[in-house]
Amino acid sequence: MSGNEHLNGVWVYGYLCGNGCYIEPEDGIEKLIDCDTVGEYTGLKDKNGKEIYEGDIVKCQELKSNLNITEYTSEVFWDDGCWFVHESKTCDVELYMYGDGVNKLPLTEIEVIGNIYENPL
Repeated sequence: MSGNEHLNGVWVYGYLCGNGCYIEPEDGIEKLIDCDTVGEYTGLKDKNGKEIYEGDIVKCQELKSNLNITEYTSEVFWDDGCWFVHESKTCDVELYMYGDGVNKLPLTEIEVIGNIYENPL
């Protein structure tokens, strides 16, 4: 889990504690966080090795069936047991998922470029 520390705005990574507004990082000292900034780790890393969290904004490059590369940005979100990105905000069809062990993100490249808390789409 990640969350933005309540007092100084620093991102904290660890396990949720108590009512979900505290994160316990590896040092074992609980940190009060802004509950609205909590995001779960997807288990995935971007092209630079950076961990991808729910609420991150990612830049995606996808190889289409016609061998053209499409580039877009999307929020990473959780729904129905899988992690998703949308090719566009207005498109309900181009929805890609990762997480069930069968379907994979058909992307050639993905990079974290921000998050919805500090720089919303």
